[in-house]
Amino acid sequence: MNKYIYIDFEGFIEKPPSLVGELKNNNFKVYIFSETLQGIPIHECRDCKINIVHTDLRTYLDNLIHECKTNNKKIVAFSERESNVFKEFNINEIEKYYINAHKEIKKWFKDNKLQRPRPFSLNNLMAQWAYPARNYGNRQTTHRIKNVEERLKTNKNDFSKITNTAKTQWSKVLHYNRQDVEGLEFIYRQFLNNNKPFQT
Repeated sequence: MNKYIYIDFEGFIEKPPSLVGELKNNNFKVYIFSETLQGIPIHECRDCKINIVHTDLRTYLDNLIHECKTNNKKIVAFSERESNVFKEFNINEIEKYYINAHKEIKKWFKDNKLQRPRPFSLNNLMAQWAYPARNYGNRQTTHRIKNVEERLKTNKNDFSKITNTAKTQWSKVLHYNRQDVEGLEFIYRQFLNNNKPFQT
């Protein structure tokens, strides 16, 4: 299973991603790209231990492709969005290393004549396999990121001075992203092992 790197971008529509959650060799890490989030401390968040790295998007993409080439890895995500980000930087060789888990698992449901969840979302798949997911609110991530950015700007990028509400929102962004990435890894492992969902 260590041949796979699981990623999930977070950010705003029609803009470069603000950050990415990455699970590699059972180690979860968040890479922050947005300059408006540079005030986020690199140590763990308020109530969770998550490694945070500040870098620029192009460097991250180049390093990830390089790792895939040199270590025979594959990148797994739950949509084409992540692949498209690479292509926006003319890194078209992503096609060699990218797996759209949404597409593969959806076909697997059809081939095995299984009733698939509707909509065919990561959350619904986690529910079908009884993955212990927590509800962090529907489509709240971009709102939370924007609020944290505004609080950082008001407080001259000093994370310690932003409101407790904003700090809690940032923790939820990280928790939500981590759950999606680790949940994706869990679901993809069930698919690879041909384990049928518990609830169909």
